[in-house]
Amino acid sequence: MTTKYWDGSTSGDLNVAGNWTPSGVPEAADDVVFDGRTTQAVTASLSTFNNVDLGSLTVESGYTAAIGTVDAPFEFICSAGLVYLAGTGTSYFQCDAGADVDGAVLKTIINGGTVYLSSQANDNTNAAVWTTVEVLAGTVYIQGDSEKSDHGGDAGAAITTLRVIPIANCTVRIGDKCVNYKGTDAPITLIMSGGTLTCSSNLGAVLLTGGTLNYGSASIDMSTTDDDITTLWLAGGTFNWIPQSTTGTVLSDSPTITTAYIVKGLFDASDTKDTASSAPTITTVWQYGGVVDLRNVYANFVVTTYNSEGGDLHYSPGQVLSLS
Repeated sequence: MTTKYWDGSTSGDLNVAGNWTPSGVPEAADDVVFDGRTTQAVTASLSTFNNVDLGSLTVESGYTAAIGTVDAPFEFICSAGLVYLAGTGTSYFQCDAGADVDGAVLKTIINGGTVYLSSQANDNTNAAVWTTVEVLAGTVYIQGDSEKSDHGGDAGAAITTLRVIPIANCTVRIGDKCVNYKGTDAPITLIMSGGTLTCSSNLGAVLLTGGTLNYGSASIDMSTTDDDITTLWLAGGTFNWIPQSTTGTVLSDSPTITTAYIVKGLFDASDTKDTASSAPTITTVWQYGGVVDLRNVYANFVVTTYNSEGGDLHYSPGQVLSLS
């Protein structure tokens, strides 16, 4: 195992030995570091580490140049060490699955810059999975099926657990179909304590204790993806429930939250729209505090079971709100 530093002394090509210190293209189990010794962007041979399991990858805050492009991301696997991204430039990273095999990046910490994450494969046969991603600062784009790089992948980025726990300004966007589709479809587990996150994929368990979570966006089409949340724990911050298509029109199916626990904060559905088939549905609500605002001129709602131990519930006169 060797630590290899990118110096880009001859070009922006990853596959040139002279661009690394000590000389030589990194190999499996090597630790790869981008630091402040060069401003040379990474522009060529981005698939050099395709199916090569690196030991770790670090982009330090002193590195200001770009890594890859939307059509040619930096491909790699890292199933042993940490991926730490703190550069101030724009970087495109893709979890690599190789040829007919799975791939994984076990833990990624993002602490600055602008970072795009995608998966090389994500279907019912193979998946390239970002197992745990922690966002501390910066701008992060988790690329969906409709916006992924042209370099590969069948659906959006596959992430098991996403933690948005900012120590500085932080913005995250999740595109469409960001679900691990291998075997039983597994949506992202989200833990969030601050910042702003906009999501256009279905989610599994969500714990929101601070910040703003916008579920839905007029800029990313949700009409061809699931738009459901399995469990929402709202213990602070603001949850805006606005699943929609890019045109702002109704969706073809009914967005559903299976179980919502409202302890603190604001659940805002004032911009939710009815679907072509049925009203937006929350199967079970347990409200212990906070505010649930369903006042809406666009939609009616179905709440199958509503349990109230406190907090406020608002809805509009003349609005159909089915409660049991």
